[in-house]
Amino acid sequence: MPSQNKPYHLIAGTHHVVGYSPDGDSIQFRANQKKHWDLLPRQPKLNKSDHTRLRFEAVDALETHYHGGSQPRKYADLALDFMLDKVGIDHTKVVWGATENEVVDAPDGTKGYIITQDTDGKFQRPVAFVFAGKPQHKDGSKVTLTPALVRKSVNYKLLAAGLAYPTYYTSMTDPMILDEMTQATVSARSQSKGFWPSDSTGKGVAMSLKAIQEQHLILPKLFRRMFDFLKTGNSPSQFKAWLAGMKNRVVIRATRQVKKLEDVIIQKGTKVKLLYLPEELLFYP
Repeated sequence: MPSQNKPYHLIAGTHHVVGYSPDGDSIQFRANQKKHWDLLPRQPKLNKSDHTRLRFEAVDALETHYHGGSQPRKYADLALDFMLDKVGIDHTKVVWGATENEVVDAPDGTKGYIITQDTDGKFQRPVAFVFAGKPQHKDGSKVTLTPALVRKSVNYKLLAAGLAYPTYYTSMTDPMILDEMTQATVSARSQSKGFWPSDSTGKGVAMSLKAIQEQHLILPKLFRRMFDFLKTGNSPSQFKAWLAGMKNRVVIRATRQVKKLEDVIIQKGTKVKLLYLPEELLFYP
């Protein structure tokens, strides 16, 4: 995962969706200069078209196709449409296949650029701030990620629209970036934008596949854990014990205290809720 002591690099290229299954925080990208991937400590995974799947830094949109499951589609689809429009791909002209799992036609290959430090290792995706249009800095150059630049990113705009949850990792240590993204989140929530009026992450969610896929909006990271657990067929009452076996850890940003993920979750019967606001936590990779 990226870290503060690694420089940010700007890589110009094009955004692509035809033949793929984009979602609100992920899209395929092709660098104009393939050699620029050598600037990163770890190489991204490229397909035969030299496309690589991006992972948007610091944000998590609702899941549209997670291991055969999804979160309530209204806001998942709104996030996807918003993201496509912001990278210059008119979502109204995107044609999906019969199963709606793959784009078969779209105004593809729009110009854009990313600012990234590294890939995420496991999936070999560049973890990036994503932009549309022509960059003001030279392709392949080292850049300083300023507040003004962060605000131009699709990442920031998703948070400001209330269409993605802030999801920070311990590798993301620059307080300026965290503060910018948090400010966008707090503003969106206070103005009841996007999904925030329907967010149930801190209110309590029923432990059932139907509830988390069709009814309740929750932090996608928590959704993925709940979905994986429920697919095992175990009793909902065993969720926290199962989670303990995952050995996930988080940092409380305000106190820098390290906790186990199961310790920042309350479960009463079959209902689960997160004790902290999403932007108050740093997750370990």
